[in-house]
Amino acid sequence: MRKLILFAIFSSLTMCFAYTQDTCLVDTTYFYEFIPNTLNKKVKARSFRTYNSSNDLTESIYQNWNSGTNSWENNYKTNVLYAGNNKTDEISYIWSSGSWVKNRKTRYTFDANNNRTEELRQEWNASTTSWENIEKYNYDYDANNNKTEKAYYFWDLGSWEISWKTNYSYDANNNQIEETYFELNTSTNSLEKKTKHTFLYDGNNNKEEDLKQIWDMGTSTWINDSKKNTSYDSNNNQITYVHKLWNVHSWKKNYKTISSYDAMNNRIKIVGQNWNTTTNVWEDNARNSFSYDGNNNLTENLYEQWNGSSWIKKNKFTYTYDGNDNNIEYRKQDWSSGQWINNVLEIYEYDSSGKKLAYDLYNNWNNTDQYFENHNREEYFYVCNAISGLKKKHSKINFNIYPNPTSKHIIIQSENFGAYSIYEVSGKRVKSFSINKSNQQISIEALNPGIYLLIEEASGASKKIIIR
Repeated sequence: MRKLILFAIFSSLTMCFAYTQDTCLVDTTYFYEFIPNTLNKKVKARSFRTYNSSNDLTESIYQNWNSGTNSWENNYKTNVLYAGNNKTDEISYIWSSGSWVKNRKTRYTFDANNNRTEELRQEWNASTTSWENIEKYNYDYDANNNKTEKAYYFWDLGSWEISWKTNYSYDANNNQIEETYFELNTSTNSLEKKTKHTFLYDGNNNKEEDLKQIWDMGTSTWINDSKKNTSYDSNNNQITYVHKLWNVHSWKKNYKTISSYDAMNNRIKIVGQNWNTTTNVWEDNARNSFSYDGNNNLTENLYEQWNGSSWIKKNKFTYTYDGNDNNIEYRKQDWSSGQWINNVLEIYEYDSSGKKLAYDLYNNWNNTDQYFENHNREEYFYVCNAISGLKKKHSKINFNIYPNPTSKHIIIQSENFGAYSIYEVSGKRVKSFSINKSNQQISIEALNPGIYLLIEEASGASKKIIIR
């Protein structure tokens, strides 16, 4: 009998150390839709997930409910293979004529440092009963595991043809300082320079400038296109962001944002301004105002636009939390005719221990009858296994990480050199490395989007990382 419980999520930045406990992973999800303006729901679909002994997802199956036959019908499934902690193959199938038929496959290759070096995508040919190449991405890295090249190839008449590539270079602090994009010229069948970004950083490794240039084939030189300049306060919070455009011989101001923060470094306001080329002054355009509760959870995001004389409300996003800081409600509303009109509502249900049980999505608001016309729901069932996990341990945190959320890399500011690790919410370690300087950049591109925990192994100090 499965138990309905939440997939464990780190809800605080407490310290952790490894230990063995029951860890729970999603086993089955049911998908429902409701008859408009009623509490009557009908099942639409369900999915099953299977895991290996390391809690890696190995299979997921999606089925639709056939209300005519009152039975479940297979739709598609995905199988995943691993080598150590690295996902090596992801194979998708579709259900056809009573059996699973291969559809697509993605194969991943890694180097000795667990950096992904190739991502190969293939399609199943039922006539030849074999996998046929479609496209692939190749990656190169430097000695610090920074990605130095990403190249895209497509399969054409029995051989790989390159379509484009991007080269990256870094400074001594592993900050990316240049990004150059090349594209295939089909006439000459060679790669040609297209665009280049050059980045500058301050003493805290905050990016201060992003200069974009376009390659001029006629003069064989880089021509300025645009640039972004950013300034920071003493807490490394972004204060100003200025976007400029190149106009023949000089930079012309275009757009600017100004941010302010509270004592807890929560951003409380961001104002956007456009440059008026006639009056040569910055003019307000839009602003966001943010509110937080006593636990620094975001509770409101108010978006307004400037009409030339006053701020006009446009959208409002509100967030509600329970006593465990779990987000239990998200609501988007639009300002119309002097009142807030509902747009989207999301509800999250938790059990008494703070574990999520279900998710409800409402949209298409009927303002006349005051209800959402569309209501969909997901309910989660989980299976628990005894594996190595992470146990809370309170201790002083002596390092900072930024940017966070992030998608490509993090920079760790710390004087505590030594071993660090990144863990999934299940307690599985997915990346280990050593810090040997006070501002060190670590690539996280190989990690899937989600919530992770960065831990300093010596002290157990930890911080949450959100990867997008």
